[in-house]
Amino acid sequence: MTTRTQTPPVHFDAVRRFTIEEYYRLVEAGILEEDAGVELLDGQLIPMAPIGPEHHWILDTLTRTFNRREDDRFGVGPGRSLPIPRHNVPEPDLVIYRSGVSRRRHLTATDVLLVIEISDSTLTRDLGFKADLYRQAGIPEYWVVDVRNRCLRVFTLHADRYETAIVREGKVSPQALPGVEIDASFLFSGD
Repeated sequence: MTTRTQTPPVHFDAVRRFTIEEYYRLVEAGILEEDAGVELLDGQLIPMAPIGPEHHWILDTLTRTFNRREDDRFGVGPGRSLPIPRHNVPEPDLVIYRSGVSRRRHLTATDVLLVIEISDSTLTRDLGFKADLYRQAGIPEYWVVDVRNRCLRVFTLHADRYETAIVREGKVSPQALPGVEIDASFLFSGD
């Protein structure tokens, strides 16, 4: 009679978190494709939610509006990676950043004027983890286009904390770009 030895179950005391450098090496090595549909959050590879037609429409509207007003003050980056040391590379829907950023490096938090997330299925993460991440990184302004509740949630940084306003109608401008207006009513108009 043969006796089998049982392998004890494996217990993970801690999950290993990827650093930003390791994340980019996964792309360079071809393990992850550049457009793999994941973002690095707290060292974990998190799948990004599929984008629906309303999300696309809102993103197109915001991008066109900012591009029309783009001048030497700022750049418009839909789908730009935003490395935030040491374990985060969120992929916001839209980043408005200072002009003059080198094309040979990723944006940093100090380059950013405004981050925008268009949120439906990711609302809890966008209002919780990501808001806290952007606040800690010193991002001066963060907008969440809340598709479910038909409002724009505006977070502005004041003394290391975000103050929040909810805009359902009318025009709103980023703090750093007075005169560049987004019509919140238009974002949610139509069917």
